[in-house]
Amino acid sequence: MPGEALAEARPPAYVANNGGGVSVIDTTTDTVTATITDPGGSSPYGVAIAVNGNRAYVTNARHGTVSAIDTTTNTVVGTVTVGTGPAQVAVTPDGAKLYVTNYSGGTVSVVDTATLTTTATLATGANSDGVAVSPDGARAVVTQDLGNSGYLHLIDTATDTVLATAGPGPGQTTTAVAFTPDGTRLVTAEKYWHAVYVYDATTLARVGAVRVGWTPHGLDITSDGARAYVANSLGDSVSVVDLARSEVVATIPVGRRPISVALTPDDAKAYVTNYDSGTVTVIDTASATAVATVPVGVNPVGIAL
Repeated sequence: MPGEALAEARPPAYVANNGGGVSVIDTTTDTVTATITDPGGSSPYGVAIAVNGNRAYVTNARHGTVSAIDTTTNTVVGTVTVGTGPAQVAVTPDGAKLYVTNYSGGTVSVVDTATLTTTATLATGANSDGVAVSPDGARAVVTQDLGNSGYLHLIDTATDTVLATAGPGPGQTTTAVAFTPDGTRLVTAEKYWHAVYVYDATTLARVGAVRVGWTPHGLDITSDGARAYVANSLGDSVSVVDLARSEVVATIPVGRRPISVALTPDDAKAYVTNYDSGTVTVIDTASATAVATVPVGVNPVGIAL
């Protein structure tokens, strides 16, 4: 269960402030230790961290770029041009590729991280938004935040081709997606249906749904796959969903307009960006309570550890 794992060294959290700058939070002390600025990318939106922790990748929504950050020095070490309106980003487990959704462009950019070049552009439709890579790195999935008519797109990461497309389902307006740790299920945030959907990660068949709070936007899943933490952007709360029982087991008040959630590796804490508050709420998962509020930059959106 969350919080029962032995404590381990917790990595810092990187927060993409859409108003400018990336805040770095020490997740032991829950304080900001650095703010990273990039003159060529002043509109951070999504963020992902390489598995080995040595790089952070941040999308710049208004600039059509992704910035690479060296996490040992907290400096920007490169930038790559992607599509129009890049939103979210996911990195493969080996750190070799990025998959970047271009919300305004209706595409996904595939980026070689060694050279910081875009190697492929895949058409995935208007308002391409959520993206995740499977734990084995073999597949990526992309969602569309498109008024009850969005699709899921499953990508073969070896060939960078779309393997399958599914949808639209009831209320399917999908802003975020995550694989369960065993890679067998997908969990999505459906903002107009006020729910999370659960899909078979191979067939893309919908196998479950759970009503959460008002307008869910982002989510993360515990390392044992038991629970999802869902940010309800117009409910100013986080829903804790027991995935096996398909029910909400806790609702936790946070700041104004929460957008994204990231759990520590030991599942002891959840970090939630609050877009309108300019803060990050820290949740103790054992007690299901907010235990700290960390001021960051203007309009924080993405967060990753």
